Amino acid sequence: MSTTAKVLEKMHILLKENESGLTSDKLWEELMSDKELSKELIDKNGNRRNGVVVGLTTRIKNGKVENIKVIKNSSNKLVYIASKNNMNFVSKLTNKFIGDVQKLEFTDLEELSAADKKVLKDYEKAITNLIKTSVNIEKLSEKIEKEKAEDTSNVMGDGEQLNT
Repeated sequence: MSTTAKVLEKMHILLKENESGLTSDKLWEELMSDKELSKELIDKNGNRRNGVVVGLTTRIKNGKVENIKVIKNSSNKLVYIASKNNMNFVSKLTNKFIGDVQKLEFTDLEELSAADKKVLKDYEKAITNLIKTSVNIEKLSEKIEKEKAEDTSNVMGDGEQLNT
């Protein structure tokens, strides 16, 4: 298993344990506390391999990782959170599908029967509806993430909970 895969697996575990999320510093602290994993996160010169987490962060932000989100808290710090809101992930897959479908061209429609043309028309309508629905799913996902971000506003820059 690659170091990146191990870090991702560990992140899922850590974020389930820390419902309010982890800042980057706190995440690194937790990752380095794992004796085996910490060996893989330090290069031969003793420097932290930041690229592992940076690469994962990019994948998370681009919606390519399920069940983890990166948001900014009220202190403008990045916070990694566990998220069961996979609507954004599904929306990105849907948009990729739509993009792929739109690149395809059907055969000469002149040769098709009226019934066959109706099938294609129905398909075009379904894709149009899918596009509209996907936009609405993205908006709903953003709303849910915004509410979740407000819930993490009590996480300080070091990942500790504020006493309120």
